[in-house]
Amino acid sequence: MSKSRAELVRLLSPYAKSSTAIGLGLLAFDILLYAAAIAGVLCLSPMFAKLACGIYAGAKLGNLLILAHDAAHQCLVTGRRLNKLLAVIAFVMCLHNYRLWILDHHGFHHPNTNGGHKGTYTPLSLDTFRSLPRWRRQLERFYRSGNPLALAVHYFKERWLHALFLPNDRTCPERADRVSAWRHAAVVTGYLAVWLLAMILAPQYSETSTAAAVGFGFVVPLAVFHLLVGFVEFAQHTHPSVGWFRRIGDKPRFVESELVSVHLKTSSILGVLMHHVLDHPVHHVHARVPCYRLRRAQQHLNELLGAKAVVDTLSLAWYIRTMRTCKLFDFAHQRWLDFNGTPTQVVASRRSVALKSLPVAECGAPYPFEDRRISR
Repeated sequence: MSKSRAELVRLLSPYAKSSTAIGLGLLAFDILLYAAAIAGVLCLSPMFAKLACGIYAGAKLGNLLILAHDAAHQCLVTGRRLNKLLAVIAFVMCLHNYRLWILDHHGFHHPNTNGGHKGTYTPLSLDTFRSLPRWRRQLERFYRSGNPLALAVHYFKERWLHALFLPNDRTCPERADRVSAWRHAAVVTGYLAVWLLAMILAPQYSETSTAAAVGFGFVVPLAVFHLLVGFVEFAQHTHPSVGWFRRIGDKPRFVESELVSVHLKTSSILGVLMHHVLDHPVHHVHARVPCYRLRRAQQHLNELLGAKAVVDTLSLAWYIRTMRTCKLFDFAHQRWLDFNGTPTQVVASRRSVALKSLPVAECGAPYPFEDRRISR
């Protein structure tokens, strides 16, 4: 028997328990490993060792973004002030604007999952694609070509520059929000300047040249970071069985967000290394479940949803199949298209049932209302 959203939230609530010791431990450990990786870039002589350290530093930035995400949802540790402080620190290290993240992730993505909001590798319609200039159509083809570099470019251009770094009237329309966002942007920009300057001046305090320090200690970590986050955004909400939706009038079309989110199964070890970020649908049911309890909570949710759960396994075959199938989306007929407009897969109708408007408490997380109040 199908369960209501309120019932799912109630059954998953036992997993929504934060531990300050675990949360602080994870954050401190990831910051320490990131710092060690940057130190390796500066101190190790072989170029392959510097490259390896730069790649690892980028992976740890990805971990820090996951922990910042949890802290922004008030679930990494206990205590509102401590969560906000940790979120700001981790977001700054990832060159992300805390205030803009709250507006984008809490204010748009969660209430309107796979809706009209630009994010999470949102697909275009055939008409929109054909109306674009030629260069932009080629860019969209590149984004969905399967080239791993496209994941990094997409996140850098369409997500970070568009909505997560500097505020603008489009992504931050309210004046009070812009004032707060500019304050956070100043901190992020200051950290960016210090980081880059430290790499430029590397010959003054290490045996590493400026070119090597900037390349392996700045460019490589950011490129790897954007690639990994771009991949996660693609993986969490793009699948041949997952639909996308348009706004109805002035109101977003609400859907059962756990049915338009993908659980991508990984090994236990890889899950721990990624802070279980691919155990994602349960987060859309109950956003207060911290990353260190996601695996068990997701398994429980899969049992509750049964055949309705969107589950796949992380593999090269999954990636190739999904990229080939999911190019454009026919919103009216709920089906994926290729760039010529040929249908590639029809989305199961059970995944496109609109929900009635629910009180915020039944949606599993207090966003954006509480977070907007504490984030300035």
